[in-house]
Amino acid sequence: MGQRLLLVRRSVEAMKFFQTAESALAGLVQKTSDTQAWDKTQYLQQLAFVRSRYLGEATQAKADLDRAIALRPDDSYLIQLRTLLASEHGGLFSRGVSSGPNAP
Repeated sequence: MGQRLLLVRRSVEAMKFFQTAESALAGLVQKTSDTQAWDKTQYLQQLAFVRSRYLGEATQAKADLDRAIALRPDDSYLIQLRTLLASEHGGLFSRGVSSGPNAP
């Protein structure tokens, strides 16, 4: 929905949509136990994507993605998302984050 609003140049409505999505996802993250790692990582990766791509909050998005990777360090999608976001943000996402127990 937010992407469509951007395509038709309704940026104010798109920003409201993404801010509402951010709030809802942050609430889900807070309410979801770490023992429900798969669910929580899904919320965190979506939150990181919204914050990074649409809200310009790369530092917070990196923190969200770091939390997700800490819960599921071998999740290949999370590692791919980190690579994608690193390419968009000058490597911010690739510094200081391991992708598993044997990562440099």
